[in-house]
Amino acid sequence: MSSILVRIKRLFEVNIVPHATPAGQSAPLDIGKELEQFMAENRPYLLNRYTIYQLSEDSGIDVSELGNYIYAQKKCSFGDFINRYRIQKCLELIKRIPPGKVSMSDLSIICGFPDEHTFSLSFKKVTGSTVSDYLHKLHLFGRP
Repeated sequence: MSSILVRIKRLFEVNIVPHATPAGQSAPLDIGKELEQFMAENRPYLLNRYTIYQLSEDSGIDVSELGNYIYAQKKCSFGDFINRYRIQKCLELIKRIPPGKVSMSDLSIICGFPDEHTFSLSFKKVTGSTVSDYLHKLHLFGRP
C-alpha cells in the first residue's frame, strides 16, 4: 500500500470499545440515540463484513431491538444502514484527499466495503449518482 494510502487509512482507524450495560440494568430506552452515538464514536462500519450480531455485541443493544429499530425507524436493511455510514465517510474522504491520489478500489477498502462493485452499487443507492459522475461534478481526480 502506498504511503498516502497508509496515512489515509490511519485517519479512519477503528477502535471498537464494547459498550457494557451494567448487570441487572436494561438497555437504554432510546435505541436510536445510543446507536448513533456508538456509530459516531467507534465507526464499526469501517470494518469489512461487520454484522448486526457484532454490532449488537459491541454496542450492548439487543440484536432483535437493533434489527427492529433499523427496519422500522431507518426504513432499510442492516446492510443498507451500514453502507450509508460507509458512503458518508467516503464522501468526507473524497473531499479531503488530493485529486488522483487514491483509486476507487482503495476507497472501497478504506471505507469498509468488501469490493469495488459493492462500493459502486452502494454509492449510487445512497447518492443517486455513480462514483465517476460524482467525481466529475466535483472536478476531482484529474477530471475537467
